[in-house]
Amino acid sequence: MDSSTEMLPTQDCATHELASVQQGIWLDQIAHPDLPYYNIGMSLEIKGEIDIPLFEKAIELVANNHDALRLSFSHEGGIGRQRVLPEVKVKLEVVEFTEAEADAGLAMEYLRNAFRQPFPELTGQLWEARMVRCGPNRHYWLNRYHHLVTDGIGVALIGHAVGAAYNGLLAGNDEVAQGHSYLSFLEDDRAYLQSSRYERDREFWQETYAQLPPSLLQRRADFKTGQANELAPSAQVQAMLPRALYNALTEFASERSLSVAHVLISVVATYFCRTVGVDEMVIGMPVHNRTNARTKETAGMFSSVSPIRLPVDLDASLLDLMHAAGGQLRRCYRHQRFPIAELNRILRLAQTGRRQLFDVSLSFESLDGDDQFGGTSSTVITMDNGYEQTPMAIFVRDYHPFEDVHLDFNFNTAYYSVEEARLLQQRIVSMLEAVLEQHDTPVGDYPLMSAAERQRLQVEFNATAREYPRDVLIHTLFEQQVEQRPHHCAVRGDCGPLLSYEQLNRQANQLAHRLIELGVKPDARVAVCLKRSPEMVVALLGVLKAGGAYVPIDPDLPSA
Repeated sequence: MDSSTEMLPTQDCATHELASVQQGIWLDQIAHPDLPYYNIGMSLEIKGEIDIPLFEKAIELVANNHDALRLSFSHEGGIGRQRVLPEVKVKLEVVEFTEAEADAGLAMEYLRNAFRQPFPELTGQLWEARMVRCGPNRHYWLNRYHHLVTDGIGVALIGHAVGAAYNGLLAGNDEVAQGHSYLSFLEDDRAYLQSSRYERDREFWQETYAQLPPSLLQRRADFKTGQANELAPSAQVQAMLPRALYNALTEFASERSLSVAHVLISVVATYFCRTVGVDEMVIGMPVHNRTNARTKETAGMFSSVSPIRLPVDLDASLLDLMHAAGGQLRRCYRHQRFPIAELNRILRLAQTGRRQLFDVSLSFESLDGDDQFGGTSSTVITMDNGYEQTPMAIFVRDYHPFEDVHLDFNFNTAYYSVEEARLLQQRIVSMLEAVLEQHDTPVGDYPLMSAAERQRLQVEFNATAREYPRDVLIHTLFEQQVEQRPHHCAVRGDCGPLLSYEQLNRQANQLAHRLIELGVKPDARVAVCLKRSPEMVVALLGVLKAGGAYVPIDPDLPSA
């Protein structure tokens, strides 16, 4: 039980199996109980006065009219089970900050830390709500759910329902519309698992991944953590797509019987295939898995992820790739209901040391974030749990129809540094800006960076001409550096500094003296057969100091 809800007696409440989309989450969370990577939700900044007792009552009314919010989870016989409680009592935790503390960022820091707390033991009700009050006219409503309870669509449905209930209470009306039951989805899910459709879906995905694609991204060589496959923490870089650009891309796509999703997935695939050097890419695309009007209005956990395998022809135009992506998405969406966890199990993906078939995911979140609570205005504040499972997860978040669109890059720090993620983000934005004018450009020639970055890389970074004394030998110039900065780093590897100037000079001198003893004379040629290493640097410098000329030989060449 968490701080926001009080469970009432559970007798006469039948337990139910987890839905297929819940089971993979349950097992993964059990394996990593201290990580909050299945926390989802958001915060709303509410500007104006809020009657907090009434707000608490509104949340309770909604919870008691949506059975997903009355789910209580338990371990039974080594598996997860869930039951719907007949009623819950909600206690809205209120945290106070002064306006000055909020302006200093303390309230946001509190919200981020609270959102990243794991749910202990994975039992009871796995959601909570808190209200952070920063003076009479500034509030933050924090919604934190475990993914077992609901998905992103459900978070939005619950938020709108609470707003409607609160406004009704202000008007003296405490009646709340009964939400559709999540239990009906559990029944439908059990029927699906026994159906011929399930078999067709399984065959489709097995055929699609009869040959497993290689991993797209590799862990950073300079990243240090425990086990090689240990999940590292994540970070986030954020940007805003100008509303005018997003609307123009949407119109461009619509005129060609495409969607803005086809534009984004094609740009992302172009970038990674070009920079990694592959001719296909798998992109994880979250799917709502809500196929009718009833499920679209039901709070609960329905969503899954489809691994979209997209071939990329470098000779075809970007527009051609968009149409190919559209066709592939349509084919995959017909089989979207098949649980990704079950596909991973069938493919024995864990035995290859991988968590998913994809290293990049692309998610679209479009919802009305303009809720009003009485006479207030509200703004959605995105929250991240700090443990993104995918090496690079890209989120396109369209919350307010007249404001710019969020383009967030959540990345696992084992794969990207903040600087690398920010550079990727800037390049994707630049590529999107070029779509309207250069969509007919072949994928292999499509610009991956802005004109300003190309100028910097091709011209400014290559402006390396320097005046230097042309009558001084290289090793003499090096010895001047030794005198000026003996303890500075001279040789660096992936793991950091390896040799200082003084250490390198001393070892090179020792080698030079030995080479002279062995008969090396001025202009004599000395073979150097070493892999890239500190020893190789010592050898090259030592040969020069002895007066010889080094002849590099690849140690991987076959012996004569």
